[in-house]
Amino acid sequence: MGFTSMDSPCPPRPSPYRPGRVTVRTKDAFRIRGRFIGVALVAVIPVVITFCLKMGETTGNRKGQQNGPNASHHRTLRDTLKPPETPERGTHAPATLDLSSTMSTAPLRVIVNPAASSGRGMKAAEALLGELDGQGWPCDARYTEAPGHASRLAAQAALEGIDRMVVVGGDGTVHEVAGGLLGSGADRMPAVAISPVGTGNDFYRMVSPRRGVKELPRLLQEGAVKRFDVGRVRWEGGERVFVNLLGVGVDVEVLRCRTLYSRLPGLPQYLASFLHALARFRPQAVHIEVRAGEPAAGPEPAAGPREQHIRGRTTLSVITVGPSIGGGFMINPDAHALDGQLDLCHVAAGGLVPILRLVPKVMRGTHAGSPLVTMRRLERAVIRDPGGEPMWFELDGELAPEPAPELRVEVIPGAFPVLVSNDR
Repeated sequence: MGFTSMDSPCPPRPSPYRPGRVTVRTKDAFRIRGRFIGVALVAVIPVVITFCLKMGETTGNRKGQQNGPNASHHRTLRDTLKPPETPERGTHAPATLDLSSTMSTAPLRVIVNPAASSGRGMKAAEALLGELDGQGWPCDARYTEAPGHASRLAAQAALEGIDRMVVVGGDGTVHEVAGGLLGSGADRMPAVAISPVGTGNDFYRMVSPRRGVKELPRLLQEGAVKRFDVGRVRWEGGERVFVNLLGVGVDVEVLRCRTLYSRLPGLPQYLASFLHALARFRPQAVHIEVRAGEPAAGPEPAAGPREQHIRGRTTLSVITVGPSIGGGFMINPDAHALDGQLDLCHVAAGGLVPILRLVPKVMRGTHAGSPLVTMRRLERAVIRDPGGEPMWFELDGELAPEPAPELRVEVIPGAFPVLVSNDR
């Protein structure tokens, strides 16, 4: 009872779906699916080829995940930060600190993010500390315990008068350290050396072409201290600095997808997350107002070289200090951390296929000529939602603490002392 055999004279229960309707829906579904998959495969082939070439050039790079920034650390920046005079456009700021004359005999302060690179930060720190000890560098290591802790450790070091500091972590850890130093109110900030252990390590790309435990001691002995620009963003109820990147659009979805690909290293992880995010992304409506600066690439703006308004839907809009994001995507290839300006790359909404075809060009830094792309140098910018709705954004590879309907961005020239390789 309740079951009907095939030989039973009782007819089976009628299906709620009529055969004709099922046939039509199945055909439509397969037609749409097949069209999408075919187009996507054709578009992704150059991406895969470029990706393989890119990986051949970057073999040996190690990347991983780090803790996010502290959502509450922004209250002292406006009152305590006094940026130095903006350097002349196109010049590279010289070293501002002679390490040989200012080094104290105190142990080297080391801030370690043990959660970086999916927990491999601790192992990397142990190898680095062993190398420094073997070369006669006494160290005082401090370990982060939660998001935001690196900011507090950095501020404490600055107030103690520490003259040099090593950061073991990725871009998110450097983000926290910079925020802590700039918000500390200290008269003098320590020079910061980076030992990269993160997913993208785009900030470190501006520091040295080499990496590894032996590179850090070489930087401490032979490197020069240069004052990097940083960006500052303010919104209603919040304020932060960023050392490399502020972004809205698909990049926010990429961050949410990256946990699915956490076992992959930086560039492959970003690429996989990007393709995943793009499939479900709905372009964000934005109004971007760019002030000052010079055109970096693309058509001459109608409002003149000192002001431009960009309206419409965006796939990705990023403002950067340096040239790369996502572990090596050359989004603003001409950007420089010592020029006193920030760089904008705005990719308008253009459909799946044009965006996929643009990806290999972004990886190579040759996307400036695309009709979807607007690139611009700037000193100030405002990004807002035209309808006044809060929008999510990212800072240095971490999701912002809260969404905001308007973001006010400006450059702070020469605010962050960084120890860089002498061939940078």
